[in-house]
Formats: sequence, C-alpha cells, structure tokens
Amino acid sequence: MLLSESLRGNLTNEINLPEIISSSLKKEIEFHFKQKNQTVDIDFCARQLGGFFLSYVVLPNGEQFNKLTKEEKQIIAKKHAKAVLASI
Repeated sequence: MLLSESLRGNLTNEINLPEIISSSLKKEIEFHFKQKNQTVDIDFCARQLGGFFLSYVVLPNGEQFNKLTKEEKQIIAKKHAKAVLASI
C-alpha cells in the first residue's frame, strides 16, 4: 500500500519508496560486485532484481514467499541469481 501511495505522489518526499528501494538495491548490488572485483551495469541489475521482487507483489503466486521453506526460498533465489548473471 505504501508503494502504491508513493507512486501516486500522496506521500511526502521523505517517504519516496521507489527511490528508497532503488537506491538501497543499487548500493547493495554495487557492494556485491566490488567484492567480486567485477564491473557490471548497476542500474540494469537493479531493474532486473526490482522486476523479480515486484512480480512477487503484483502477480499471483502459489504460496507467500515468507511461508516457503528455506529450501524453496533458496531454489527461487538461485533461479533469479542465474537469470541476472546470465544477462551480465
């Protein structure tokens, strides 16, 4: 609901959720690839991961992610990681 209200411009600038999410995601992606001494397009990776995350919010899914087992979560995370790495 906060994301929806933020996108509509109904929240103050201090609660600009898309910007908060984007900047946090980019910061962590940049940190990750610096640790691996790799240069990647941070904006592109952030958009890909953002799309994955958003798909779990807006598209129907069998079971809520937080209710999955640790193994099921790892399988999903590995699928998404492979997709991101394949596109780099």
